Amino acid sequence: MGGCVMAGGYYRRRPPPPPPWLALCAAILRRAPKLEGAKCAGRADLFDGDGPDGERTRTAIALCRQCPALSACTRWADGLSPVRRPRGVLAARYSPPIRDRL
Repeated sequence: MGGCVMAGGYYRRRPPPPPPWLALCAAILRRAPKLEGAKCAGRADLFDGDGPDGERTRTAIALCRQCPALSACTRWADGLSPVRRPRGVLAARYSPPIRDRL
């Protein structure tokens, strides 16, 4: 009975293992900094950017420059390898999507 365990005299099915993406999300969130008062919080659509000269990109960069968490964000971003850096606006800098850099 490989998928079952004995519990109280009865065999019960083991719960299925968590999906692989759940472990990936947990690992990502463990590495993400806690940026108190960050102006980007809840505004992913804006910080995804719309190209290096796009209006959303310019607006996001302007918000970053006024953000109380900018120095902590910059330290975190600078510690990431280029392939791990999120695309769009991060720490008042724009990184194009990977498909645009190929």
